[in-house]
Amino acid sequence: MSKANDLDAFKNQGDVIWNIANLLHGPYRPPQYRQEIEDCLMKHPEVSMVAVVGSPDKERTEVVKAFIIPKTGVTLGDEIEEDIKNFVKVRLAAHEYPQKVEFVTELPMTTTGKIKRRELKQMELDANIRDVQDEGDSK
Repeated sequence: MSKANDLDAFKNQGDVIWNIANLLHGPYRPPQYRQEIEDCLMKHPEVSMVAVVGSPDKERTEVVKAFIIPKTGVTLGDEIEEDIKNFVKVRLAAHEYPQKVEFVTELPMTTTGKIKRRELKQMELDANIRDVQDEGDSK
């Protein structure tokens, strides 16, 4: 069977494939997984607000990244980041913990108060493209 036929068969199974920067991603991770991770992170005593998106990764194509607004008075650093990762790792499946964490002061929101995850995802894709270009320039 040719690669084109394999790809057509894959598409016909209802999976979504994204071709971004010549990387083939699929199948699409349903939003209920994202919600499960965010719910778990919100239970951490140092987390005020959180949004989770997929972040491009060379080895796994995509990993979980959490954008976290910490509670007032929290001292940021590697220790709190590892604590948050381990907090999720022991409560959910090993592949669901955020392998990347970024502490932020605000998240992009709609006028109705919903997090604009699409903007966070686009920021990650743009950062990945810049990283790939920088690697190419340094060679």
